[in-house]
Parts: sequence; structure tokens; C-alpha cells
Amino acid sequence: MRVAITQPRVTAGGLGLLALGCTVVVLATMFLTNPTAVGPFTVTGWFLLLFVGASSWFALALYGAALSRGSEQFKHRRELSTAVRRGLLLGGWVTALLALSSLGQLGLRDVLLSGLLLALVELYARGRQR
Repeated sequence: MRVAITQPRVTAGGLGLLALGCTVVVLATMFLTNPTAVGPFTVTGWFLLLFVGASSWFALALYGAALSRGSEQFKHRRELSTAVRRGLLLGGWVTALLALSSLGQLGLRDVLLSGLLLALVELYARGRQR
């Protein structure tokens, strides 16, 4: 499934607002509540917000790095879609590791295997892109 990005600057601005909003909500809930008081539904929502926020921040950072390399104007759409894909992968990886850590189930083997899975998914996506 390919995502059509028609206005890269508008989409990057939307990612910035989304990242900022999710970060504010995640930080506010970290300081104002605790997981035992809010219940499993809110904890799940917190992890979803963390995923969206982390993915947005990673995508913005990767897109900024691609733009700083001086890519041509016609590549901006492809660079943004690549940055969004990689941001989703990295955000999902960080969120999954944090969720496993909060459950007390995270080990070095889990980190290495999920990192390897992340690398394989990225290699597959690069191969399909060309």
C-alpha cells in the first residue's frame, strides 16, 4: 500500500503538530496520573499516543536529515514517504520495547531480535521501492 503525498510541506507541518500534541498529552499523563489509578484502557491509549508521537518525531527528524542532504525538488515526496515509513518502524520499535519493559518481559534477546526484524522489514521495503 502506497501513500500519496501531494503537499510535502503541509504534511510535514501536520506531522509536527501531531508530534507536539502527542508529546504534550503523554508528558501530562506521566506527571498527573499513574498506571494503577487509570486502568488498562487508558494505559493502552497512552501507548498508542506514545507510538504516534514517537513515529511523528522520528519521521520529522528523518525528513529533515534528507532535506539537509540537498535532495532535488521532485524527490521531496518520496523522501517524506520514506521518512514516514521509517518513522513508523522506529516509533513502533521504541513503543514495543517500552511496553515489554513495563511488563517486565524485556531482555537483551528481545531487543536484538526485534531490531533484526526491523532491519529486515526496512530492507524489504527498500527492495519494493526500487
